[in-house]
Amino acid sequence: MMYLLVLTLAIGSTLGQAPYRPDYSDLRRGQYCERLRGTQPGNCCPDRLDDCSSPILDTLCYCDEFCDRGASGDCCPDYFSYCLGEKGPDPVIAGCNHRGRKLLPEQSVKENCNICKCVKVSDTLAELMCDTSKCLVQPELIGDINSQDAYGWRASNYSQFWGKKLNSGLQYLLGTRYPNDMINQMYPITKVFDPSLLPRSFDARTKREWRGLIGPVEDQGWCGASWAFSTATTAADRLAIQNPGRRRLDFSEQNVIDCGYVRDDGCLGGNLDRAWNYLRRFGVVEEECYQYRSGETSSSGECQTPRRSSRPYQLTCANGTTIQLSRDEMIGMQPPYRIASKEQDIMHELYYSGPVQGRVVRVVASGAVQASKGWDTSGGQSAARAVGKSAGSRPLVQWASPAGSRPLVQWASPAGSRPLVQWASPAGSRPLVQWANPACSRPFVQ
Repeated sequence: MMYLLVLTLAIGSTLGQAPYRPDYSDLRRGQYCERLRGTQPGNCCPDRLDDCSSPILDTLCYCDEFCDRGASGDCCPDYFSYCLGEKGPDPVIAGCNHRGRKLLPEQSVKENCNICKCVKVSDTLAELMCDTSKCLVQPELIGDINSQDAYGWRASNYSQFWGKKLNSGLQYLLGTRYPNDMINQMYPITKVFDPSLLPRSFDARTKREWRGLIGPVEDQGWCGASWAFSTATTAADRLAIQNPGRRRLDFSEQNVIDCGYVRDDGCLGGNLDRAWNYLRRFGVVEEECYQYRSGETSSSGECQTPRRSSRPYQLTCANGTTIQLSRDEMIGMQPPYRIASKEQDIMHELYYSGPVQGRVVRVVASGAVQASKGWDTSGGQSAARAVGKSAGSRPLVQWASPAGSRPLVQWASPAGSRPLVQWASPAGSRPLVQWANPACSRPFVQ
């Protein structure tokens, strides 16, 4: 009786424990037992049958009852689920950690301008793969600039630039190319005047004779067309000043972009001399009847005023009316000229003739102030319209702003209040600018 009691207790203890099951997580999942002839779910090979086996790695696994021997067993990975009908443990799902957030394989998250994706390496391992492109807004650079007081301005993080790549910003927020050698060799006109008669500061927008004749800052959007914007607005200002009895005409930048580009210009950049040459040879229409859209599409459109057409152009205006224009009804311009790089010559031109156009030699997208710390120093060129002169040494510039209405750069006006410079820097901060060696200063005079 005592023997039977001990045996019963031993059996009960064994039955109360979970059966041993090996860990197959490091093996490739497959149909080892299921593909054997003579096996079926819940019923594989009885007792010991060495032929009831399947190759795995460089050995064999078994699907008979004898394989289930605890830690020394040699069962195939699917023996317990297929032959015994047991529900296996939940599979271990590999994942990635991104700043405390778990990502499953194939899931991705955007970090500024870069995409981080969780890539599955094996059943139990995944790796986070991230792009490493330079971004238009770099918080580290902004913080480093603002930690110093040497620059006289503060960098900011502007939401319209967040998530954009630096290369895209250089391509679509600037847009003026270097002039060719022939343009650089243009002789500037010679000015003879008394510099002491020039005012210390000047704003063309507030000059009594020119009020209402100087156009506002335009938004070029996500299109590298500063070459077209600065040309069209400067030409319109000069024409209005020389014809004070007429209303100011808003020239269509889209007309210049669609019809005045050569090869790969348009939103991918252009040359100032080609823009002026197009206005001189073919003319331009008003903005109202050829509205701007490239800022949203980032590309030029089909020219609505083709150069070789002999028939009148048919255009639909903003108010829904349709007009017809012949070639001789286009607004034409005369050639531009160059003024010297002397600041006083530029001031004289601004004060007596109106806004001038300038090419910014280099807009540093990021890092010139911190090049020693390894910041990127990629840069490009833009074009701008100068409308006056502050009491300091810098001209008052109106940019073809890619940021819309809110200015991201503000230089002091003569009165120290309303900013006269408005432009959006690709890095979300004030660009480091340098006026062109005035092979690029191209005012329009009719």
